[in-house]
Amino acid sequence: MNVIKLLSTRPYSVSELKDDVPSENNIVMVCSDMVVKLDGKIIAVYKKADFDLEQVRAAAVNMEYSSYVRTNGLITQTEGINSIPRNPRRTNKCSRTKLRVSQPELHQMFLDLAKQLAKAYREYFPGAYAQQVKALHVGTKKVHEDYRIRYTPFTGGVVNKDSQLGFHRDNANTPDGISCMLCLKKGMAGGGLVLPELGIGFECQDGYMLLFDGQKYIHGVTPFIPLPGREAYRITIVFYNSKGMELCLPLEQEELFYRHQLELKSGLTFEE
Repeated sequence: MNVIKLLSTRPYSVSELKDDVPSENNIVMVCSDMVVKLDGKIIAVYKKADFDLEQVRAAAVNMEYSSYVRTNGLITQTEGINSIPRNPRRTNKCSRTKLRVSQPELHQMFLDLAKQLAKAYREYFPGAYAQQVKALHVGTKKVHEDYRIRYTPFTGGVVNKDSQLGFHRDNANTPDGISCMLCLKKGMAGGGLVLPELGIGFECQDGYMLLFDGQKYIHGVTPFIPLPGREAYRITIVFYNSKGMELCLPLEQEELFYRHQLELKSGLTFEE
């Protein structure tokens, strides 16, 4: 694979960029298989997937998505994969995702994809891979098996459809972990992923994988340009290790814990 060697990074913060629309200005866009290095260390990998994508494509294109309005006003269409941590602003309990519960066969396709992306993770980032797997299984921050994606370093993931995200870091991810993304794209220009601190971006072409530390590096999606008269979509499927999962009890105990918290808050008692 070709290699881009970066000599330095640019000092940006999310707050500094919060009102900016991600663009390709002053960005080197990558559109072929590439390894990106900084100080001799691999920090990103962009490559064409070498496995069949048609089943997962059909699933991702045709499934129903939940829509959310983000703080910047953008609407995102997303579905979670495998597990989600407690969220005081929503349902404050660790749980399986809606997709995992309601459509297990469809969900299994995404779990199989996670194993494929995990292979690339292990090949290009062996140190981070080993550290993530170890953290999942041993020590004070290990994650219960109810929330792990077997044979991977991931606890969960997300499917995003036509979601143009502004500049952000993946703050919910565990430190020094790698976000592993697959892009499915048709009838759509734009929608590249740019990393302003590094001065590079990735076209997010159909069938390409992108591996990088989404917590460490600011990134955002450039505007979409649907091509006239054609079916158009841009779908990304991203797997990661969520740092919130270390707090999760086994699923049955988590439900009891959640009910207990509701009782304390409301003064009501929930009968079995």
